[in-house]
Amino acid sequence: MGHGWLDAVHPGDIDPLMEIWKTSVETGRPFQFEYRLRRKDGAYRWMLARAAPLINTATGTASQWFGTTTDIHDGIESKNEAKRMREQLLSVLTHAHVTIFVTDRSHKLTMLEGELTQELAMANSSKASSDKWYIGQDVFDVFRHLDPSIAFQEPIEEVFTGKRKRDYVEHGIRMPWPGFYVLVT
Repeated sequence: MGHGWLDAVHPGDIDPLMEIWKTSVETGRPFQFEYRLRRKDGAYRWMLARAAPLINTATGTASQWFGTTTDIHDGIESKNEAKRMREQLLSVLTHAHVTIFVTDRSHKLTMLEGELTQELAMANSSKASSDKWYIGQDVFDVFRHLDPSIAFQEPIEEVFTGKRKRDYVEHGIRMPWPGFYVLVT
């Protein structure tokens, strides 16, 4: 039916959309692309276009395409908002000189965010294979990269074993921050 529908596609999305479409037509592989489409009132909404070819067995080429376009605007906006909120939280943590970490019961780090991540990156720059090399590692081994005389293993163990519900340790690691607070919820 032509390419008149492209008039409603956001100008920044036309070239990548057409490149992916061209590749799908040339290869016969399914097409999928997220793009912004202008509504009648002029507002753009995020859409997900998908198309699958009907291959002509005699020629091996696509004889028809069957596709859908789905409005995914609310989901994209939610993901973008979550990303903005995460970036804001990380900025607050870093500027507040705070580090939050989560471990499982076997002491493996499942999350580590905040100022300490920068210190770990510098302390382990030659060995790190990724920015998040410490995820899945033993929390005590990771923090020993910063200070071999680490002094917070006992309070964490007491929280893990239920001897204490929470603890605050002063000067646990040789760092610019004075201590840390351990809480199990």
